[in-house]
Amino acid sequence: MSPTDITLQGNCEPFGKLASKIMPDFNSLSDAQNDINEIANPSAYITSGAYPETIFIRIEDNASQTCIDTSSFTLDIFSTTINPAPDMVQCDDMDNDGFMPFDLETQTPLILGTQPASNYEVTYHTSFADADGDVNALMSPHTNVTNPEPIYVRIEVIGDASCYNVTTTPLFNLIVNLNDDSSYTVTPTCDGATVSNVSTPGGTFSSPTGATIDPVTGLVTGAASGATHSISYTTTGACPTTTTVDFTVLVTDDSNNKNTYKTKNIIIAT
Repeated sequence: MSPTDITLQGNCEPFGKLASKIMPDFNSLSDAQNDINEIANPSAYITSGAYPETIFIRIEDNASQTCIDTSSFTLDIFSTTINPAPDMVQCDDMDNDGFMPFDLETQTPLILGTQPASNYEVTYHTSFADADGDVNALMSPHTNVTNPEPIYVRIEVIGDASCYNVTTTPLFNLIVNLNDDSSYTVTPTCDGATVSNVSTPGGTFSSPTGATIDPVTGLVTGAASGATHSISYTTTGACPTTTTVDFTVLVTDDSNNKNTYKTKNIIIAT
């Protein structure tokens, strides 16, 4: 209660010696002081403006009803809206096993939207029961245990565990896309090489060593006898990879060499 100069109220005794009553709530200090425009239904009050909002209280003594004081409290309304967030999708690493670490915290700004991050804690869970019970929150980076893995979200007002919201269905999924298989077979010829057994068709062939190559079929022509070249093949899927194969052109004047060529495969995820 704010200090009051009781000499301004006539012959009032200090409130500590008098019975007093708390009057209805008001939206402004002047209304409380003048006992006007009281809040009509304080038990079901709808905020009248932006929050936090200050509500004022009028207190007066029962005896004379001339000794008054005012006080106030802050009405702060917290929204616990969970905004949409997209699936988290990434390509696998070289082991291509379908499991990757995800930084779940990058979804937090999207989930909060315009709600101030300083007022809320956002946690991520693998089930509704865990989210609703506020248990087994996932830590970032989190490696998915299934592919895809559904994620439930809990948003809670900091300092008030009873003020929260959770998603009853998964808000988003963790998805790991496998890398394309860019392997193929190279067979050297007398003036270049041919390509066969392309695992993922539709990609592009090139020659890092400058050989004349068909970008669609991978056919190398016009190469010098005995020259060493490379063929690279890059897929065009969501998770493309590149495989590079080294080969040696057959020596035309030594037919035995056609059985001694070597190839080397190098696979690069892009």
